[in-house]
Amino acid sequence: MNINNAQKAKIHIAKKQLGMTEAEYRAMLSRFGVESSKDLTQKQWTLVESYLGKLGFVPRKGKPKTKRATKARYVWKINEIKKNMGLTDNYVDGVAFNMHGKYMRGCSMEELHSVLKALAIFQKRHS
Repeated sequence: MNINNAQKAKIHIAKKQLGMTEAEYRAMLSRFGVESSKDLTQKQWTLVESYLGKLGFVPRKGKPKTKRATKARYVWKINEIKKNMGLTDNYVDGVAFNMHGKYMRGCSMEELHSVLKALAIFQKRHS
């Protein structure tokens, strides 16, 4: 069974990280009996991976994690906009109440998100 796209990508990332020329890359593949990375089997892939490691390739650990939105984070962002714009608590509560029929304390995460978007638009218009 041939290798998957993620494994092919890893080989090309290693090639770039190690500064291999195209000729050096093709020579490395020929050591493992193939002309192209798409022709590698899983067994050959394991050998290529260890060879690249010996050459100094250090793979990154996945994608960088993004911060998850939480209710506290939305409240913090709303308070930052409030401070920057010089708005009062009553103003922000009024926005939440007009949009959702409840004050900020009682809003769900989705409702806080919409209040945040409204305040961000207000901030852009009046800055």
